[in-house]
Amino acid sequence: MKLPLPILLCAAAVGAGGVLLAQEPTPTQPDAAATPQLPDIGERFGLFVDAQGRVQAEGASWQAHFDAGLVTFETAPHGADQAQPQLHLRFFGAERNGLLLPTGAAGMPTLADDHVRYQRGGLIESYRVDASGIEQSFHVAERPAGHGDLVLHVGTGGNVTAPATERGHQALEFRLGEKRVIRYGEAIAFDRKGHRVDVLTRHDGQGVIDLIVPAAFVDSATFPIVVDPSIGPVFNPGGDTWPDYNPEVAYDLASDTYMVVWQRSFGTNSVGIRGELFHGDGVSVTGGWVAISNGAIDQGDPSVAFCDSLGTGSFLVVWRQGTHITGRHMSLTGAAMSNELTLSSPAAGDADSHPCVAGPGTGGPMTIAYERSVSGATNPDRIMLRTMRWSSPANPNSVTLSAETVVQTLAASAGHVRNPRLGRSCAQVNSTGVTEYANRLIWDRWWTSPAPGDWDIFTCSFRVHPTTQALTFIQTAATVSGADAIGVNELTGDIASRAELFSDGANMQFCIVWEEEADVHGRMYSLTAPLSAEFTVANDPVNFEGMPAVGAGHCEFTVAYGEIIPPDEFAVNIRGARVLLDGTVAINQRNVDVLNGPFQASLCVSSRPIQTTSWMETNTTLITWYGETGPAGGLADIRARFFEPNAPHPSLFGSACPGPAGEMASIGYAGGEPIQGNSAFQLTVSGAPPVHLAVLVVSDQLTTTPIPGAPGCNLYAGLPAIGFLPALTDAAGSAAVNLPLPCSIPHSATLAFQWAIYTPGHNAFGWIVSNDQDIPWSHL
Repeated sequence: MKLPLPILLCAAAVGAGGVLLAQEPTPTQPDAAATPQLPDIGERFGLFVDAQGRVQAEGASWQAHFDAGLVTFETAPHGADQAQPQLHLRFFGAERNGLLLPTGAAGMPTLADDHVRYQRGGLIESYRVDASGIEQSFHVAERPAGHGDLVLHVGTGGNVTAPATERGHQALEFRLGEKRVIRYGEAIAFDRKGHRVDVLTRHDGQGVIDLIVPAAFVDSATFPIVVDPSIGPVFNPGGDTWPDYNPEVAYDLASDTYMVVWQRSFGTNSVGIRGELFHGDGVSVTGGWVAISNGAIDQGDPSVAFCDSLGTGSFLVVWRQGTHITGRHMSLTGAAMSNELTLSSPAAGDADSHPCVAGPGTGGPMTIAYERSVSGATNPDRIMLRTMRWSSPANPNSVTLSAETVVQTLAASAGHVRNPRLGRSCAQVNSTGVTEYANRLIWDRWWTSPAPGDWDIFTCSFRVHPTTQALTFIQTAATVSGADAIGVNELTGDIASRAELFSDGANMQFCIVWEEEADVHGRMYSLTAPLSAEFTVANDPVNFEGMPAVGAGHCEFTVAYGEIIPPDEFAVNIRGARVLLDGTVAINQRNVDVLNGPFQASLCVSSRPIQTTSWMETNTTLITWYGETGPAGGLADIRARFFEPNAPHPSLFGSACPGPAGEMASIGYAGGEPIQGNSAFQLTVSGAPPVHLAVLVVSDQLTTTPIPGAPGCNLYAGLPAIGFLPALTDAAGSAAVNLPLPCSIPHSATLAFQWAIYTPGHNAFGWIVSNDQDIPWSHL
């Protein structure tokens, strides 16, 4: 069938003018008999109208209520003796240079898809619901008159409090007593073409939040603009009762489960290893921390990796205990599956420490790397490797250990070594007809000469035989090219590994990052050699960046790092960067945790395990660290945040025009969020005329152009279009088209999507159109 749509739309656009409209789609009114408004998309949240006509939303660890002009956000109590934390939010005005914007009073909210909206004249206060909480946004339809910053005022109340802050791009943490309970995140503003700016947040300590959009952005933006903070429970593994340090994190893709482990101090004579498991929506699987090892005088430095060596999913946790390395299997529900296993064999007087564990995730041996200090040595002088396999998966205590392999050994006069780090997952390679498991290792090496000495990053790669556990080096120990300049310190390296498939180990990619003179650098490697030139992740000429950590996603890497802004010396903000597979740093600074105050350290980033099939195409990571953010006195606790390197911010725009029977076609999406690499993503239409041809228009030209011959119809996805995708509506007036999203979507890209439905004879044009779905890609 020859489609007339491209020709007709082109004809309609010739010479067409018009002004930008900022209309929102017509939402549905609350209905006491309404069923839940969100489709079942496998997430643990919902949005609905209760029997009293009240709009409500809930997730597994939070709930929200929407009344006339008032939003109440509640999280689960942090203990049986604690009240339910409750934050009230009430928008009460906007101004520019002292001139109040005519926003009007808000009545009861309305629903549209996964949004709750308050219409306030030319401003819409909107809340998008997802598993992690609610994303507040303010849609400003037209450029406000006057000059200067645009300031939005939000009143707060409830039983939680937050301290006063000066204006700054930052998050606010609300506390109930001494416990952090609700996070009001860093805000951004973006316009319809995807241009974005950091919004400044100020809190007076008495219940008023000001969101400040810089004047230069207001003057240059293509309206409407959206101001966009998010609100959710504080992600606080383990709570903040005891001093907690040295976190690590691992991920099981099949069950969408994360495990965070850390070291807990009970005083000078007692340290424990603790852990907590979380669903992919941040809800605790274990309902709090679980004990992995209790009360040893000298233990710490835990590491964790997903493990399938027992024939069922588990996490293998390893740590330093006394002079040797100890490990334990933990189930996906947090139960101990094995005894504490002794995994290293130091000679009398030797001591092992700082282990790192990795594994294939789909069977085969696990690998640990660790430091060894020989008897009498002041610093570690050897890097060790050892593999483990379970010949009887039914008996998790029946571990078979390989011989210990010395990767590098140094005389004290030549220097010392530290911080071994393995790629998070192995993959299969074929060598002389045998399928083996390959990975790469890095570590820091100190040279004593030439004076005054120098830190460099070393690396090697290796493969492991599946049954004999024999270890063969693919690339022997050598400095990471670019991280070996005498006189310039390169230190605190980290590494992550990825491959398209578990069987494709020959094409494994490794991202190695390190700190270099208060900047963060990196390089891509294969199993045999560098794949890219050295690249710079972060090198602000004024600020100090360091302690990087890296995790692998489906089609890119996430690098997290700490940043100190002078003149502060101990206030560390956590940032994230997006690094593509060729070493391109697509975006070098996005917010992970910006509090402009506490000391934060010990960053680590989860990795997506390498799988046998390419599914669940996620680039989201869980970043964990410790921060001195507890009660007065700086008690250290474990913090965490999910991070999507290039997150979508879908926003509905414009309005549909009526069909032959008054139908108002509405655009939506399914198949998960529009994250790059998501091959299951779909654009949907509902409420269209039944059994009619519908065509999805995809464009990077965002416009509002009246369509000649179609009264009330506007073209929002402008011409020339990127594509036209046809579908046929069903008897209910619904249709969908698949739109696989490539990994290569650039930061700040923006696309407009709009449906056109063929209705010959209804108007002179012969078509009606839906409202528009704009999707800009960026990160908060």
